[in-house]
Amino acid sequence: MNPPAAPFGPLDAPPLNNDTSQEGSLVAFGEGKLCAKCFAMTGSQEGLKTFLNDGYEHYRPPELQESATTGCQVCKTFLSGFLEFRENRSGIVNWETRLVVRSPVDEDQKPSESIGGSEMSLLSGVKLRSLRAEWIKSNGQEQPQEFGIVASPIALAEKHHNYLVECSTSTLAFVYESPIKGTKADYVTLSYCWGEKQELLTTKENLSDHLEEIPKHRLPETIANAVDLCRALGVRYLWVDSLCILQDDDEEKLVEIGNMSSICQSSTFTIIATSAEKVSDGFLGGNQIDIRLPLYIDQSTLGTIQLAVERWWDTGASYNQPGFRRAWMFQEYLLPPRALVFNSSQVLLKCQGISDGALTPILDTNIKFYVGIELLPRSVFGVSSSQGEEEKEDDQEKQFTTWKSIMFNYSRRNLSCFNDRLPALAGVATVLGKVWGDNYLAGLWEKTITQQLGWYRPLHRSELLINLSAADKSSGPSWSWATLPYPVHMYTAVKPAAKLIHAEVELVSSNSPYGPVKRASITLEALIIRAKNLPEPKKRRYNLPANVLPESKWTHHFTYMDYLPTDYCPDIERCRLIYLGTLSDPDGIFMIVEKQLIGIYRRVGLHRHYPGSVCRDDIMAGGKKQLVVLE
Repeated sequence: MNPPAAPFGPLDAPPLNNDTSQEGSLVAFGEGKLCAKCFAMTGSQEGLKTFLNDGYEHYRPPELQESATTGCQVCKTFLSGFLEFRENRSGIVNWETRLVVRSPVDEDQKPSESIGGSEMSLLSGVKLRSLRAEWIKSNGQEQPQEFGIVASPIALAEKHHNYLVECSTSTLAFVYESPIKGTKADYVTLSYCWGEKQELLTTKENLSDHLEEIPKHRLPETIANAVDLCRALGVRYLWVDSLCILQDDDEEKLVEIGNMSSICQSSTFTIIATSAEKVSDGFLGGNQIDIRLPLYIDQSTLGTIQLAVERWWDTGASYNQPGFRRAWMFQEYLLPPRALVFNSSQVLLKCQGISDGALTPILDTNIKFYVGIELLPRSVFGVSSSQGEEEKEDDQEKQFTTWKSIMFNYSRRNLSCFNDRLPALAGVATVLGKVWGDNYLAGLWEKTITQQLGWYRPLHRSELLINLSAADKSSGPSWSWATLPYPVHMYTAVKPAAKLIHAEVELVSSNSPYGPVKRASITLEALIIRAKNLPEPKKRRYNLPANVLPESKWTHHFTYMDYLPTDYCPDIERCRLIYLGTLSDPDGIFMIVEKQLIGIYRRVGLHRHYPGSVCRDDIMAGGKKQLVVLE
């Protein structure tokens, strides 16, 4: 008889052989059920030894489908992988395919036959880092599918702010200690997504109550998880923004935002809850677990193997985790010298003393995880280069490259309040300002500002950041990328042509020198060209209305406006082009500005020109070098 229909689509399967059909009833394990074949694979001494050595031969597809239909979760997962990777996507299945399941351990770690009879020695020296399902076809070809081991939170055997949550006692409460020079307290910081309104906040009104007791039953799940983790690891204090900053005191919030670098860098370590999309979700126990298998320890003891399927479309990129899509958590990842990162399938360690701060899984899970963020210079943490030579962090080219990477990664992250665009990066700017000895100008740096003015909104990235509208604009100057609700890229002027003459920044608060600004202006000395004198290309690729640039038969170029034409369209008669310099091609890049008052302009876009020799001479001859003020 044919196997019964399964949720994976009808299969034209051959009859089952009596000697390979289901071996007994399902076995309850954890929250699911396993067939006897799956249970014996890792839950018996003989099955585990075979699994670790030559590989465990499992059912063929017809038996897998019947087992999956009767309720075995592991067979269901294996069958789903088989159908996904089968040779012919039209529905024709090779029923001669064999499934062999193995653990891809190193050859020198495989258990020896000589100790096969010793229960306690079976797993000695073996690292169960993954499970590998190999579909072996009739022609001998193999198609593997990986299952990474999901790491449960484990205890590690592995510094001060005014208000800290006391976690070591049965009753949570604030402790208040006046900062004493040269002293530090052992505390942990929590980095997480708010994602929703929090009911339990510290305010001026309830501060005295929180000094007596913080009701743990009212804590949202993510903060409660952090308290439990602190207790499990023996850390006495926890710093969390919603409780340790007075949320109805705007001036204090600005001060504490400015202190984020020291708060993160002085803590014992930071808990980074990347898997929780909102504070009520929690980050413990919510792992992505596709299947659970028993692990034979001895005749009376079974452990548990938790597995996550490695999907073909999943690159392991960090943006798959909610926390890595949030702007505030960007600096909370970069600033701590040590952090435990909890994502949806594993726990990772970030330690400046190990792999220069690159993420390392606590357990070797074989699950990919790619962050793609350039780490801060080692000197930020008081560490010299690994070669024993001092890094030259004042090198302007290195400085420019580092900030370009930060702008690229940070500008893609979402904010609930767009006015936080600069404050959420203030901690990173604080430590870099000290290392570089440079002045911070509303998201740009004085030494390299003429190069950094080459930022632009890409033609293919017109989407807004989540929760924002095109009308959203933070307080600040038009020439800063931080004032626009879009991701940004940057062109690099190899030969800068503009020169900064003067810069002036008015801060919202003097207590937050790297935070929000009321207004800011820069004065440049540069070649200025009337926009209407720029030739129109044969092939136009830009997001500017056709009437902005006049027609011409010369070479092509790109124009990137800071806003979509439907949101704002500048007046061509009032537009000028400020020549910033040449790229390596050497193409010219120009900042597009619109006249506001006499001698005062605002930025509206960026133009990249691919000049021919005649065209270039004609364009440059039409301009003159002068002073221009940008606000």
